[in-house]
Order: sequence, then C-alpha cells, then structure tokens
Amino acid sequence: MDIKDFVKRENREKLAKEFTKEGLFELKEETIRGNKYHVFANLPQTLRDYFQFPLIHGEWDFLAYEDESYTYQEVLNNSAGLAHTLMDKYGIKKGDKVGYDGKWTAKKDSIIGILPVGYADGYPSLMGNNGFVLVNGKKAKVIGKVSMDLTAVDLSNFKDINYEADVVLWGRDLPVEKIAKLTKNIPYSIMTSLSARVKRIYL
Repeated sequence: MDIKDFVKRENREKLAKEFTKEGLFELKEETIRGNKYHVFANLPQTLRDYFQFPLIHGEWDFLAYEDESYTYQEVLNNSAGLAHTLMDKYGIKKGDKVGYDGKWTAKKDSIIGILPVGYADGYPSLMGNNGFVLVNGKKAKVIGKVSMDLTAVDLSNFKDINYEADVVLWGRDLPVEKIAKLTKNIPYSIMTSLSARVKRIYL
C-alpha cells in the first residue's frame, strides 16, 4: 500500500482487518466495564496462560522493532528477571504497609501474593485483614483492604510458591458458608454478588 493511501484511516483499518481475520492476531469485540473494545481473540486470559505461552510459542517472535526481535521465551525471561529483582530490592520489609490506607503492617520481612480479584468482582471487602484463601490447600491470610481489582495475601510461610499455585477463594475445602460467617453475610448474598466480568463455567 502506498504511503499516501496508508495515511487515510479507512485504508489503515481495511489493512488491519486483512491481517487480523484469524490466527494469533485475530480481533474480537468485547465489552469491558461498559465500554466496547477490539481485543486480540487469542490473548492470554489469565496470568497463568501468559506464562504458559512460551511453552507453546517459545521460539516465535513476540516483539519486533526495526532490526531487533525478541522471542516469547526471551520476553518471559526478562519479565521474570525484573520481577525477582524488584522483589529482592523492594520486597515487603518489616514495617511496610500494604493496601489502601496502609491497614496492614508487616511485622517481619514478608512475601505476599497479589490475586487478580477484588470487590468489583464480588469478592467481599470485609475479607480484608479478616479472612483467608487456600493456596495449594493451605491457609493464606488476606492482608490489607481488598481493592477494586486486587487482593493481597500473606505467603511468608509458604515454600517454593509460584504462579501455578491453586488458589481457592471459596469452594473446595473452603465453603461459602465460612466466607459468609467471616463477613457477617449470608451465602446467597455472596454468590449473587459475583459481577459479570467473572468467568462462569457451567458443568
């Protein structure tokens, strides 16, 4: 396409549609928090899926700019390396505060996990500094206030924990009745408070 044609919006959109009909760069329309967006149909839906991408597409080019390119595996390695550096240098130290208003203070150097769920998903805000989740079947205390999209948990007593850990908010071995009791609520209220952005799987 000639540059004179490419500067026209309708021509750019037409070209984009040709490249995104199917496959890795296929686009689809989704409503996110009331607004419609075009998103990649094959984009990893969870952080776990993102980290599994290198296992499938490890040597594929993930990012290319001018004469430089990076594979999925290289991007993952760089991301993981940065995460470890930040954790080692800026991890939760004794006296650090976590969450809105700093409602939780670390009594010792700590390891915390951030769950991609918050009160906007229907997770009870009263679980903050009060409840717990199960991580690989073991209790992990919810620390600080539950935020809109994230919840922090204390993983200081866990060994060899990683992103593949099985986390239960309620369900197996942690009945919703227990959550209701902790938050002075009833199970029906908690179950019906789940927002539309929570993915449902019907069995």
